Amino acid sequence: MRILIVDDEKPAREELRFLIESGGVDLVVGEASDGFEALKGMELYHPEVILMDISMPGMTGLEAASQIAETPSPPKIVFITAFDQFALEAFEVRALDYLLKPVDSHRLKRTLDRLRKETREGIQEQLSQLHDVAFSQANASMNHASAKSKSQRITVYHEGHFVPIQIDEILYLKAEGRSSSICTESGNFSCRRNLSDLAALLNPHTFYRCHRGYVVNLEKISTVDPRGDNCYALGLRGGQETIPLSRSHAAEFRQLMNMD
Repeated sequence: MRILIVDDEKPAREELRFLIESGGVDLVVGEASDGFEALKGMELYHPEVILMDISMPGMTGLEAASQIAETPSPPKIVFITAFDQFALEAFEVRALDYLLKPVDSHRLKRTLDRLRKETREGIQEQLSQLHDVAFSQANASMNHASAKSKSQRITVYHEGHFVPIQIDEILYLKAEGRSSSICTESGNFSCRRNLSDLAALLNPHTFYRCHRGYVVNLEKISTVDPRGDNCYALGLRGGQETIPLSRSHAAEFRQLMNMD
């Protein structure tokens, strides 16, 4: 950890520096002799921990700690003082510990070990949060790009003409052996592609494989009717027939549609 030592007595600062550096783990990045210098040192050295005396001329440690606590991502503060009557006030300004002079080396080590552990866990949590945010953004970007990259129309040969079918007009797709049919509000069209290849052209967030022989446009569903044994029949807007939802897809479909 990066540590700033604040004490108006030089011998006290030197003793703390010796105890810290003899541990070979933490780094003393600076020293200050009062609260004003502590605030400047915090901006200059960016310490993770401040070991600070309370009774100092100019600005006391409590006054400095009160200002430090209001800064973004403030360092942890440990008060080291010869007086025990300030303990309550120390914790009111969010001090993490309160040590009495003369400083016991084992007590200081335990405090630094605990603060080091909290700092490490805090960094890991921040990294985890950053990872989650980055993953969510990347996933959203990929989904958006995937949706945009999907076809906006499918052109089929029908009654001597090539007929473009707009994707948002499709009610469902149906397997027809090795080929398939595209069912719309205006009619049905044969397609030489099989059902899986045809479905691969469409946005998976809109078109759902509800049965081994059917892919349904979720935005066109008007009713979901139970048919017993955890099966359903799906009614579509503008469509005359219903299409089946297989039992193996029922749980996923219920979750997808937020069904009670």
